[in-house]
Amino acid sequence: MALTDRFKKFVFEFKSASVLDKVIFILALAAAAGLLYEHGLVHTGIIKSFAKQEKEHSHAEFTEFSTRKAQGCADVSDAKTYTVEIKNSTFVPAKVEAKVCDHLQFINLDEILHEPAFGAHPTHLDYPGYEEKGLLQNNSNEFVLGIAGTFSFHDHLDDEIEGLLIVNP
Repeated sequence: MALTDRFKKFVFEFKSASVLDKVIFILALAAAAGLLYEHGLVHTGIIKSFAKQEKEHSHAEFTEFSTRKAQGCADVSDAKTYTVEIKNSTFVPAKVEAKVCDHLQFINLDEILHEPAFGAHPTHLDYPGYEEKGLLQNNSNEFVLGIAGTFSFHDHLDDEIEGLLIVNP
């Protein structure tokens, strides 16, 4: 059936529906359109006020530390590497405690794409030295922990996947 025929059939069925069914349909359509519209505006960065308030209140430590200059780690020989696996759509471990100049590696073991990011979703905060990027299965992203503090991280593509990084001096 052609698209124009489907639309004509829909219009005919809509005209013959009860008033209550029409009202429910229009309200559901408006709600769905509103959610999609707002979600798009937030992800494109047009709406930032709510995320900015959340960031200021729940990630104050990150904001404070992110303005500091990263510590030089070139001469450190005893640095450890901590690995956070992404499997079954969770960070394992969900909490990492490390020291400045240690390394943190995200590795995706899931079949779906994940994108670890720092700070509140959807407006992320930059952790010096960390380049946010999508990770396909068995790909990783490793960086040096150059700033002490407490930092939240999440999967940008599924913001319910969350973790915490504590970097001690």
